Amino acid sequence: MMHWLLFILSGIWLVFNVLWIIILFVRKKQKLNIPQEIHYHIKKTMKFNLIYVIIFSILGFLFL
Repeated sequence: MMHWLLFILSGIWLVFNVLWIIILFVRKKQKLNIPQEIHYHIKKTMKFNLIYVIIFSILGFLFL
């Protein structure tokens, strides 16, 4: 049961990351303006993702 929950949560995390990258890429290429609130959430999510990747990379290396 727990592994399915983790699998679903990681899938949602992956979908949001891809969505943010697509939004930022399209915004830069088309010079679109996105609302400041959405831009703030994207930046916040990207910072969280960077911290997440660093922490789990270190943990993965330690428990290899």
